[in-house]
Amino acid sequence: MVLTILCGAIFAVMYLSYVPSLPLYIDTDTFDGLRAAFYAIPLVLGFIYWRKYKRYKHGYEGEKTLTKLLKSADLPDDYRLINDFKPKDWHGNIDHILLTPKGIFAIETKNHKGIIRSYGDYWSIRTGGKKGQYSDFGSPSAQAKMNAKNLKTIIESFEPFKSTRIWVTPVVFLANLEADYGDLATNESTVAVKKLHELPQYLIKYENRNDSYKNRFSLQEIDLIGKELLNLNLRK
Repeated sequence: MVLTILCGAIFAVMYLSYVPSLPLYIDTDTFDGLRAAFYAIPLVLGFIYWRKYKRYKHGYEGEKTLTKLLKSADLPDDYRLINDFKPKDWHGNIDHILLTPKGIFAIETKNHKGIIRSYGDYWSIRTGGKKGQYSDFGSPSAQAKMNAKNLKTIIESFEPFKSTRIWVTPVVFLANLEADYGDLATNESTVAVKKLHELPQYLIKYENRNDSYKNRFSLQEIDLIGKELLNLNLRK
């Protein structure tokens, strides 16, 4: 947002120096055309930074929605939530990690408006009403699976679990109640996809009976994993 305002200020100063009737006018004679061409630079940069700010704000609001939802959902006391996990050298982040006695969850939060459509790991969105076109906006389910895989690798590197196969469950959380999920094929998704009021009960009732992996944890193990993850997190 600061960069957007800065670009706007630069454009304003350039404009004031270009109009002869304004007090900041600077006569550049034959270079006026070149100066006018440079007007595009702060405008374009300002637009880019504004788009980035809007995406960040949108995502942050979705993550805040999940945090507030879980805090008000009366989850058991032995559930531990870590938000915005980003270790050193990672290009992305995990929106939420939930540590529970019944399993570990890597939750990818999406807060998009519009009409959301999915099948398997393919997702698209239509934001222009009935006349709008569907466009690809990445795959939340594929991202959730990648996050779960990366988190599994990290936890298995901790000393008490180096000889243990850990299972991390990927989840996509859809935070925006104004979106249209009518074309969302949740039954065909490769991960659990939960809307606002579906998530708490899913997490409480979740059961993983795959004995090939360690998917149940003591309170001591949960606290140890949480402590180690927080030590790695650049956004503590």
